[in-house]
Amino acid sequence: IQKTQTITDPASLKATFVKAAGIKPEEYDAAWNSFVVKSLVAQQEKAAVDVDLRGVPAMFVNGKYMVNNGGLDTSSMDNYSQQYANVVKFLLTQK
Repeated sequence: IQKTQTITDPASLKATFVKAAGIKPEEYDAAWNSFVVKSLVAQQEKAAVDVDLRGVPAMFVNGKYMVNNGGLDTSSMDNYSQQYANVVKFLLTQK
C-alpha cells in the first residue's frame, strides 16, 4: 500500500485503509474506536515501554535483546545484511 499511498497522519491512514479494505468510513471509525482496538493499542504501548522501544522497526531476539541498527555498516546492503545476520546469530546463543 505504501508504494502507491503516502500515510502521514490519522486522516490519510483512514483514507488508505478504507480504500484498500473496501469498507465504509463509518465501519473504520467503529472499529478504530472499539473497546477491543483501544485495549490492543494500550497493550502495545505498554509493551513498547516495557522493552524500552525507541524506534521502529525494531528486532528483538529471545524477547530480551534489541538489535541496535546504529552500529551496523550501512554503506552497502550486503555489508548491512551480513552484519545484521551475525548480530542476530550471536544473540541467539546468549542465555
